[in-house]
Amino acid sequence: MPRHPQFDQYVAACTFPGVLDEGAVEAALSRYVGSLGVTRSVRRLRRGWRLETEPALRVSVEWILDDFTKRLAARAARAARPARDARAARDARDASDARAARDALAAIAAIAAIAAIDAIDASAASAASDALDAIDAIDA
Repeated sequence: MPRHPQFDQYVAACTFPGVLDEGAVEAALSRYVGSLGVTRSVRRLRRGWRLETEPALRVSVEWILDDFTKRLAARAARAARPARDARAARDARDASDARAARDALAAIAAIAAIAAIDAIDASAASAASDALDAIDAIDA
């Protein structure tokens, strides 16, 4: 990322050891912030300052925290998407497996029913054959 000459001037104004020229620091920081296309009030905060006594700074800090929170939520949502997709795929697979198991059970039941019918038919045929043999024996 290319550096801004205004940033270098700001850093030079803050470099120690040396005498701190507050005006030079504020001017260099104002030029740097302006070069970024941002309009901000630049001034020194004295020892003991509090956010409650700096309403403009408080608004900026709250905006930054809100933006940060939104970005974190968006990042978390993007990170959760693959897990959500995987869960949906697993649920679909489980549903498909359940359908397949139901279909298999239905097929097994149908095969068992057919076998039972065949057994009944075979038993009836055997009984009929035995009856015919008995009739033939009586006739003889």
